[in-house]
Amino acid sequence: MQEMSRGSVDLIYLDPPFNSNQDYNAIYKTETGRPLPDQIEAFCDTWTLDKERERVIQQMPILFREAGIGDDVAKFWRLWMNALRNTNPRLLAYLSYMVQRLLPMKGILKPTGSIYLHCDPTASHYIKIMLDSIFGHERFRNEITWKRTDSHNTPKGYGNIADIILFYTASDFATWNPQYGDYSEKQLARHKYKDKKGWYRLDDLTAPRPNSDSGKWKWRGTMPGKTRGWGYKQEQLEEWWEKGLIQTKGDGTPRQDGLKRYLHESEGQVLQNIWTDIPRIPNTGKERMGYATQKPVALLERIIEASSNPGDVVFDPFCGCDSHNTPKGYGNIADIILFYTASDFATWNPQYGDYSEKQLARHKYKDKKGWYRLDDLTAPRPNSDSGKWKWRGTMPGKTRGWGYKQEQLEEWWEKGLIQTKGDGTPRQDGLKRYLHESEGQVLQNIWTDIPRIPNTGKERMGYATQKPVALLERIIEASSNPGDVVFDPFCGCATTLEAAHRLGRRWIGCDIAIHAIKRVAKVRLAERLRLVEGIDFTVEGVPRNLEGAHDLWQRDKYHFQEWAVEQVDGFVTTRRGGDGGIDGQLYFARPGFQELRSMVIEVKGGANVGIGVVRDLRGVMEREEADMAGLIVMNPLGKRQAVNFAREMATAGDLDVMGIMYPRMQILTVQQILDEQRFMTPSVAARGTGQSALPLTSG
Repeated sequence: MQEMSRGSVDLIYLDPPFNSNQDYNAIYKTETGRPLPDQIEAFCDTWTLDKERERVIQQMPILFREAGIGDDVAKFWRLWMNALRNTNPRLLAYLSYMVQRLLPMKGILKPTGSIYLHCDPTASHYIKIMLDSIFGHERFRNEITWKRTDSHNTPKGYGNIADIILFYTASDFATWNPQYGDYSEKQLARHKYKDKKGWYRLDDLTAPRPNSDSGKWKWRGTMPGKTRGWGYKQEQLEEWWEKGLIQTKGDGTPRQDGLKRYLHESEGQVLQNIWTDIPRIPNTGKERMGYATQKPVALLERIIEASSNPGDVVFDPFCGCDSHNTPKGYGNIADIILFYTASDFATWNPQYGDYSEKQLARHKYKDKKGWYRLDDLTAPRPNSDSGKWKWRGTMPGKTRGWGYKQEQLEEWWEKGLIQTKGDGTPRQDGLKRYLHESEGQVLQNIWTDIPRIPNTGKERMGYATQKPVALLERIIEASSNPGDVVFDPFCGCATTLEAAHRLGRRWIGCDIAIHAIKRVAKVRLAERLRLVEGIDFTVEGVPRNLEGAHDLWQRDKYHFQEWAVEQVDGFVTTRRGGDGGIDGQLYFARPGFQELRSMVIEVKGGANVGIGVVRDLRGVMEREEADMAGLIVMNPLGKRQAVNFAREMATAGDLDVMGIMYPRMQILTVQQILDEQRFMTPSVAARGTGQSALPLTSG
């Protein structure tokens, strides 16, 4: 990321390690077809507060300042980190790891850009604090809940069935393409009217106006009730009326609840963390006590029953309207995506989805144009005179006013979009919303329509946390435009890259594991998308010559070791330091053995490699009961050194496999590896993914 230009990326989606104390097994078994003799982990998302991490934490205030973030945040970070160092050092290590990567992401994001951070509930609340600090709390747009499974049993707690996606934008001008989802059956059922435009429901044209004259005027022969007023401006009412979108009474005057809403809007098992079965309190409901944020008693009953027993004391420090009535765990299947934007100018394209059966059912009226529902032309105006005028004989109720300007109402009226009452005056709820003209339901922040990838699905690449392409397509369509640059700093199985390519975006993907990138290049890019390396995409960050290998060794010795091991089709050990002389292992089949046999691999990048390395490696081979041992060195050996190494290795003898003799100990130089020479072994359980690449960039 340090080499990427500032303001060069339109959308960032990252699915980082979740600090869930889980070790995700590599996909090696899938590739070899057989289990490996020992457990190899592709990635471990538990973090240790070691000396290197402490150094980064100490430098964090400086990094904040360099990123243009105020001193107050740096001071807050210092206090927070001191507290976590004593109470939760593992969390401190994880958060510092994330901040170290989020800071440069802010710099590479365009003003029209967005960032989506996908996580589970384990650390999402801490991550949101970090994102607020880095991108600004005013850039927070949504916490998107994605339902990824149906049920999960969690002892003594609510079942967690959703992931969280935190969505931030770089500015108010961020790209946004609205997304839409299905309506629920209940929503569809409300569309019980039908006309030529299709099924529709009737919506209220008035709004509560108990203490205001706003919207309290007669319009088209209809006067709202004493405590209500028209919820829309007369212009809007007239527009709907002209468009035939307002239902009328028998006398032709508009019904106050006559706004036609054509099929547009919207619950058994152990409760999960998405509750859809408790409706809000109706404005005119008996439970209503006048508080705008009043919660239903049923909601409080559920919470109290879940987390208390009869006789327990329930305390509400902000009891307000006193919804409490005195009334155990649910099933963990969802992720969270945090959404921030780089500025107020971030790209945003609203996304839409299909209507549910219930929403469709609301379009219950029909005229020559099709099925439609009735929508409210008025809006609540309890303390305002706005919209409280008579329009075409109809006056909104006392607490409501027209919700649209008179010009808009007249336009709808002229187009026949406002339903009338029997007297020909517009209904306050008479705005016709035709089913065939609706794009669908604008997507909300709970996504339940994208299922997880089946274990045997064709899309599956062996990653436990792999996300569906459809999920990334939705995010990319919403917050970027064709030709924009999409960046995934944890590209893993490259779902983001595939989705971005299919949608005509340019893309950049990075991953810490060279093996992951090799698999991406082969399976995702070459096989699925038919892309050619060097033409359609480039690979950067791995050695292609001896000079590059030396550079990698100087920059990151561990990555150099991983690169060398994987170049010879080996598998990297996850232990960094104190690895007992093993940097990786190469596996092969051997007749008479059910499990794969192995060659232990040691990598030496330094200039001086003594004969003791060979002797130590033989000891490791015997200790690990490996069949073979391989040594990789950076520089060619001198003539005498080569003779001594060959003599010492020869003492280990040969491995006889069906009459073919393989030296048990072998050596390769980096130049030989670059020249595509490999260790002489029986048939290797290799990946066969071709050249390595990190990162990947679309052409």
